[in-house]
Amino acid sequence: LYRPFRFLRLSAGPTWDYAAWGGNGGVTLVPVNWWITPLLGLEAGHYLRSDYSKLVHNDSADVAQMKPLLRKVDYSYTAVDLGLELGSPRGFAFTLKVGLSWVWITANGTGTKTSDGGTTLSLTDPSLRATLPSAKLGFQYWF
Repeated sequence: LYRPFRFLRLSAGPTWDYAAWGGNGGVTLVPVNWWITPLLGLEAGHYLRSDYSKLVHNDSADVAQMKPLLRKVDYSYTAVDLGLELGSPRGFAFTLKVGLSWVWITANGTGTKTSDGGTTLSLTDPSLRATLPSAKLGFQYWF
Protein backbone atom coordinates (compact mmCIF):
# COMPACT_ATOMS: atom_id res chain seq x y z
CA LEU A 1 0.00 0.00 0.00
CA TYR A 2 1.41 3.35 -1.00
CA ARG A 3 -0.02 6.78 -0.19
CA PRO A 4 1.58 9.37 -2.52
CA PHE A 5 -0.95 12.01 -1.43
CA ARG A 6 -3.35 12.21 1.52
CA PHE A 7 -6.34 11.72 -0.81
CA LEU A 8 -4.91 8.82 -2.85
CA ARG A 9 -3.85 5.27 -1.95
CA LEU A 10 -2.40 2.78 -4.39
CA SER A 11 -2.14 -0.93 -3.68
CA ALA A 12 -0.60 -3.90 -5.43
CA GLY A 13 0.45 -7.35 -4.37
CA PRO A 14 0.24 -11.09 -4.71
CA THR A 15 -2.95 -13.08 -4.05
CA TRP A 16 -3.59 -16.76 -3.37
CA ASP A 17 -6.90 -18.68 -3.34
CA TYR A 18 -5.77 -22.16 -2.13
CA ALA A 19 -5.20 -23.34 -5.71
CA ALA A 20 -3.46 -20.55 -7.59
CA TRP A 21 -1.28 -17.50 -7.24
CA GLY A 22 -2.18 -14.22 -8.84
CA GLY A 23 -1.91 -10.49 -8.41
CA ASN A 24 -4.13 -7.55 -7.72
CA GLY A 25 -4.01 -3.78 -7.70
CA GLY A 26 -6.24 -1.01 -6.54
CA VAL A 27 -6.86 2.69 -6.15
CA THR A 28 -8.65 4.26 -3.18
CA LEU A 29 -9.81 7.87 -3.02
CA VAL A 30 -9.97 9.49 0.43
CA PRO A 31 -11.68 12.89 0.13
CA VAL A 32 -11.06 13.93 3.78
CA ASN A 33 -8.86 12.69 6.62
CA TRP A 34 -10.83 12.59 9.86
CA TRP A 35 -11.41 9.94 12.53
CA ILE A 36 -14.37 8.77 10.43
CA THR A 37 -13.42 8.95 6.76
CA PRO A 38 -15.41 7.99 3.64
CA LEU A 39 -13.62 5.88 1.01
CA LEU A 40 -14.15 5.03 -2.64
CA GLY A 41 -12.12 2.13 -4.01
CA LEU A 42 -11.52 0.31 -7.28
CA GLU A 43 -9.69 -3.03 -7.33
CA ALA A 44 -8.82 -5.58 -10.02
CA GLY A 45 -7.03 -8.90 -10.00
CA HIS A 46 -6.20 -12.04 -11.93
CA TYR A 47 -5.22 -15.55 -10.84
CA LEU A 48 -2.82 -17.52 -13.00
CA ARG A 49 -4.27 -20.49 -14.88
CA SER A 50 -4.37 -23.35 -12.41
CA ASP A 51 -5.66 -26.81 -11.57
CA TYR A 52 -8.72 -26.66 -9.32
CA SER A 53 -9.49 -30.37 -9.76
CA LYS A 54 -7.29 -31.19 -6.76
CA LEU A 55 -9.84 -29.40 -4.55
CA VAL A 56 -12.62 -31.84 -5.54
CA HIS A 57 -12.62 -34.88 -3.28
CA ASN A 58 -15.78 -36.55 -4.55
CA ASP A 59 -14.82 -39.51 -6.75
CA SER A 60 -18.29 -40.33 -8.10
CA ALA A 61 -18.63 -41.05 -11.82
CA ASP A 62 -20.60 -37.81 -12.39
CA VAL A 63 -17.84 -35.68 -10.88
CA ALA A 64 -15.06 -37.61 -12.63
CA GLN A 65 -16.61 -36.90 -16.04
CA MET A 66 -16.65 -33.14 -15.43
CA LYS A 67 -13.35 -32.94 -13.53
CA PRO A 68 -11.28 -32.21 -16.70
CA LEU A 69 -12.93 -28.77 -16.81
CA LEU A 70 -11.23 -27.87 -13.52
CA ARG A 71 -7.68 -28.58 -14.71
CA LYS A 72 -7.12 -25.26 -16.55
CA VAL A 73 -9.14 -22.46 -14.98
CA ASP A 74 -8.68 -18.71 -15.53
CA TYR A 75 -10.14 -16.35 -12.91
CA SER A 76 -10.27 -12.52 -12.94
CA TYR A 77 -12.23 -9.96 -10.95
CA THR A 78 -12.93 -6.26 -10.51
CA ALA A 79 -14.61 -4.53 -7.56
CA VAL A 80 -15.95 -1.08 -6.75
CA ASP A 81 -16.46 -0.28 -3.06
CA LEU A 82 -17.74 2.49 -0.83
CA GLY A 83 -16.66 2.45 2.76
CA LEU A 84 -15.77 4.06 6.03
CA GLU A 85 -12.47 4.16 7.82
CA LEU A 86 -12.55 4.50 11.60
CA GLY A 87 -9.39 5.60 13.36
CA SER A 88 -6.39 7.82 12.97
CA PRO A 89 -5.40 8.96 9.47
CA ARG A 90 -1.78 8.80 10.70
CA GLY A 91 -1.92 5.60 12.74
CA PHE A 92 -4.16 2.59 13.33
CA ALA A 93 -7.57 2.40 11.58
CA PHE A 94 -10.32 -0.12 10.76
CA THR A 95 -12.07 -0.12 7.40
CA LEU A 96 -15.43 -1.45 6.32
CA LYS A 97 -16.30 -1.45 2.61
CA VAL A 98 -19.33 -2.68 0.66
CA GLY A 99 -19.85 -2.72 -3.06
CA LEU A 100 -20.10 -4.80 -6.20
CA SER A 101 -17.68 -7.32 -7.68
CA TRP A 102 -17.54 -8.58 -11.25
CA VAL A 103 -16.09 -12.06 -11.72
CA TRP A 104 -14.93 -13.79 -14.92
CA ILE A 105 -14.14 -17.51 -14.76
CA THR A 106 -13.23 -19.65 -17.78
CA ALA A 107 -12.64 -23.41 -17.65
CA ASN A 108 -10.48 -24.53 -20.55
CA GLY A 109 -11.16 -28.02 -21.81
CA THR A 110 -14.08 -30.37 -22.36
CA GLY A 111 -16.21 -32.23 -19.84
CA THR A 112 -18.79 -34.81 -20.85
CA LYS A 113 -21.52 -36.39 -18.74
CA THR A 114 -23.66 -39.27 -19.89
CA SER A 115 -26.87 -39.97 -17.99
CA ASP A 116 -28.29 -43.43 -17.32
CA GLY A 117 -30.84 -42.82 -20.09
CA GLY A 118 -28.10 -42.29 -22.68
CA THR A 119 -28.36 -38.49 -22.90
CA THR A 120 -24.96 -36.85 -23.27
CA LEU A 121 -24.07 -33.35 -22.09
CA SER A 122 -20.78 -31.92 -23.33
CA LEU A 123 -19.25 -28.62 -22.22
CA THR A 124 -16.28 -27.10 -24.06
CA ASP A 125 -14.52 -24.04 -22.63
CA PRO A 126 -17.47 -22.89 -20.50
CA SER A 127 -17.29 -19.47 -18.89
CA LEU A 128 -19.09 -17.77 -16.04
CA ARG A 129 -19.66 -14.05 -15.69
CA ALA A 130 -21.22 -12.80 -12.47
CA THR A 131 -21.95 -9.58 -10.60
CA LEU A 132 -21.96 -10.12 -6.85
CA PRO A 133 -22.27 -8.00 -3.72
CA SER A 134 -19.03 -7.71 -1.76
CA ALA A 135 -17.97 -6.67 1.73
CA LYS A 136 -14.48 -6.11 3.09
CA LEU A 137 -13.27 -5.62 6.63
CA GLY A 138 -9.68 -4.60 7.25
CA PHE A 139 -7.24 -2.72 9.40
CA GLN A 140 -4.06 -0.81 8.78
CA TYR A 141 -1.32 1.01 10.57
CA TRP A 142 0.39 3.97 8.90
CA PHE A 143 3.97 4.62 9.98
